[in-house]
Amino acid sequence: MRFWDDRAGLVAIVLALCALFIFGLHYFSPISYNGSDARYSLYVTQELARTGSLRLDSLEDAWGTAVRQDYRLRQIDGHVYYYFPIGSSLFSLPFVWGANRLGFFVDSPPQEDTLQNFVAACVSALIFLAVYGVFRSALGRQLSLLAALATMLGSAFSSSLGTGLWTLNFAALFVLASLWLLLRADSGQSPTVHPVWLGGLLFAAYFTRPTTAVFIALTFAYLLWRKRREAGLTAVTAVGLLLLFVIYTRTTMGLWLPPYYLPQRLAGSGAPLPIVLYGLLFSPGRGLFTFSPMFLPILLLGVWKWRALRQEPFYWLALAWIGLHTATLLRFEHWWGGHSFGPRLLTDIVPAFMLLTIVFARQWPVGLRPSRQRWLMGLGAALVMFSVYVNAYAGLYQMATAVWNITPDIDRAPQYLFNWRYPQFTATTAANCAKVTEFHRQRLASGEATLAPYQTGAVISWQDARPNASLKRDPQWYLPAAQRHTNNATPALADPQKLFLPLVMNGAPPQVLFVGWEEPEETAVHTACQSAMLAFRFTDLAQARPYTMHLTVQSANEQAIMVQLNGTPLGSIYPSPELQNLAFSLDSQQFHADGFDLIEFTTPDGSPLNLFFQTMTIASGDP
Repeated sequence: MRFWDDRAGLVAIVLALCALFIFGLHYFSPISYNGSDARYSLYVTQELARTGSLRLDSLEDAWGTAVRQDYRLRQIDGHVYYYFPIGSSLFSLPFVWGANRLGFFVDSPPQEDTLQNFVAACVSALIFLAVYGVFRSALGRQLSLLAALATMLGSAFSSSLGTGLWTLNFAALFVLASLWLLLRADSGQSPTVHPVWLGGLLFAAYFTRPTTAVFIALTFAYLLWRKRREAGLTAVTAVGLLLLFVIYTRTTMGLWLPPYYLPQRLAGSGAPLPIVLYGLLFSPGRGLFTFSPMFLPILLLGVWKWRALRQEPFYWLALAWIGLHTATLLRFEHWWGGHSFGPRLLTDIVPAFMLLTIVFARQWPVGLRPSRQRWLMGLGAALVMFSVYVNAYAGLYQMATAVWNITPDIDRAPQYLFNWRYPQFTATTAANCAKVTEFHRQRLASGEATLAPYQTGAVISWQDARPNASLKRDPQWYLPAAQRHTNNATPALADPQKLFLPLVMNGAPPQVLFVGWEEPEETAVHTACQSAMLAFRFTDLAQARPYTMHLTVQSANEQAIMVQLNGTPLGSIYPSPELQNLAFSLDSQQFHADGFDLIEFTTPDGSPLNLFFQTMTIASGDP
């Protein structure tokens, strides 16, 4: 222990190793969401480096006017601009400049993804050091290191910030640096909050992520309460930088502020507030206390022991921060944060729980008996380990947790955010396949999805497989299916909207749903699940007439594959490595003339299904 205390150099080495570990953990994660909201952010940086402009007109010149339909871009005054905040783009300039000097340029999505991954990992390492600094401003070295590792590995600081260059990454760094200045001044380690630096950091946080306005407002309230003399210079610095931003935006775009910075963006949710609140805090798809349960005892203790903590200004700042930020999301249409892992949109308040932890440490044991202290510490250790597993392992290294968002598309079927049969952090390929299969079978059975009738002799081909566009979010998605009053049936199934593995696709005409298949390859479509299905609607039936189903398939494995029609086994096939035509005799009574028909391919022993499908035809007559 004395060795630790007497050698500050050892602390520096340990911190550097931990920061390097965080960098590697995030950099080598196979999961990346850079292709979502963050797409084009480094294109902006590259344009800044080349021309000094924020305009992305070069994208339209290179890729055509189709870029105007991209939700991440906006046409303003005849020019193309990035829709999301430009703070991350600006603060990434040193990385892009350095990459350019080495001959690496952001000229394609793969190049952008590569550099975004590196920038995000570097920022994560800095965030870890900032987290340690915040804890160290009030706690001892060892406790600060343990708390920093738990916070970094057991929260969205890993599972969100480690999977992409979101606006959250730089914003979290600036918020933590601001907190560090406040805590050092409060604990007497610094005679001042350094108002010029603090004002600059607060503006940088807002510039990078507008939702940090909650923290910024509370910081000024704290300064007026405890550091009134320094509040003025902090405000002058922050407001001065904001005015420069407004002037620049007004001059270049003709707007006072870019659209993303306006509060109207947060309006639009039609779901009841209690349901959204439950979803944000406890749901298996996005719940803060589900994915990071180590934060729950901190909050509950904070409420229970408020009398012992009420003299601490940071206690009230932390509680207000948690409450106000959560409240801003209650009316947000996409409060679940789209395609992401866990409570991404609540990453902003992870520092608030750090602040509550510091308040508890200062007042420990807050009137707790020794037996309760031991019980609480044991519970806390168990919850930390579970949180680390969820965020540092499942969120970063289990690919199925990312695929969970698209089986089915969570933006079109948000009811799966609440389905405890399929929690995101326990996702596997088998569970994702079961989920997407269940979803589409329910839609077909209930009539939400309808299929155009199949005509005898028509060929269902892998070439007819097209991305599914039939998924539209039901306005009453939060109600049980039987209680919804809206009719969301889509008879035509047209206007492609891409889904991902496992795919559900339809061709037209005839209409057919491919459930549990990958995207089409050059000559066939390949299975993605242990059970792959073809759903169609055969109404052109003649009583007591035989039919023949012809399949053109192949398989790289020597395996038996069982074929079923509407749950009735038709027999087993043994596809060869070359495409071959197989025939099955059918009876008209095996079809569902008043519903849909389902061809299912499985292996008898449950082994992975390896099947390439090319065509299927059902014709009248014997083979």
